[in-house]
Amino acid sequence: MGPTVTAKTVLPELPAALAEVALCDIRTAIAPGNASPSWWLDGVRRTLEGDLRHDEVPFPQPVIRRPRFTRWRVSDVARFWREFTERHTCDALVIGQAKKASAAARAKREAEREAQQAGA
Repeated sequence: MGPTVTAKTVLPELPAALAEVALCDIRTAIAPGNASPSWWLDGVRRTLEGDLRHDEVPFPQPVIRRPRFTRWRVSDVARFWREFTERHTCDALVIGQAKKASAAARAKREAEREAQQAGA
């Protein structure tokens, strides 16, 4: 039986030399951003096809791509999340969501206004 891992267990840092060659799966790659696998894979595909917006961070490409066994370098994934958080602050995300909600509310009001005018 292996050692018991508790909340007080301190795991050693990954040595720098190992971090450059260590590989991770998709669950580990998306965990820092609490992202969905489909979002991650879509970003990887769009990066490969060169279909990113000008403000998007390029997603790391897998070093091993086989059915049910796709792996990314840990160092590439860490670099992606650092750049992603630098470019996408919470304020920018909230502003984007607010603009989208405002546009939807405006469109709804205009549709209601047009319906009232057509019925009058």
